Amino acid sequence: MWGKDGISPSDAVQGGLGDCWIIAAAAAVAKDPKRVEDMFLIKELNTAGVYALNMYVMGIPVTVTVDEFLPFWDDKTDGLIYGSKSPDRALWMPILEKAGAKLYGNYEMLSGGWMGPAVQAMTGAPFYTTSHEDMSVDSLWEKIDKALADNWMLTAASQTGTGSDQ
Repeated sequence: MWGKDGISPSDAVQGGLGDCWIIAAAAAVAKDPKRVEDMFLIKELNTAGVYALNMYVMGIPVTVTVDEFLPFWDDKTDGLIYGSKSPDRALWMPILEKAGAKLYGNYEMLSGGWMGPAVQAMTGAPFYTTSHEDMSVDSLWEKIDKALADNWMLTAASQTGTGSDQ
């Protein structure tokens, strides 16, 4: 379940779905492996192929149950369509992504979103969003340093564009 190297932010690998917000949130949560372990009620691979996860809807805890059947591009190459297994073969991320798809309605509903609500859905923790446009670089780094010192889960996003528009 956790891969040969244990839980790591690098296990959060995006597949062919535009759900970078879920992937980034999972990577932030995985910085503390216990947070990922706490999401999973069933922590081991099992013959039933069923997994239950603790998740949150508007701060209310819910249990989301999914099976291990994951959509493939090509089952000969282990090419998952959506969240991919990490290089160390960790399965927790594709299972978490499937639970998110169930929570939000289906995989298509995961296309496009923000990391804060995803972190909250995974952990129940509140989130805070800030924009760097109205602050100095020093002020931004102060905020980041304080958040890291307080063990917050941090994510960042950028606008799409080309060249200097990014």
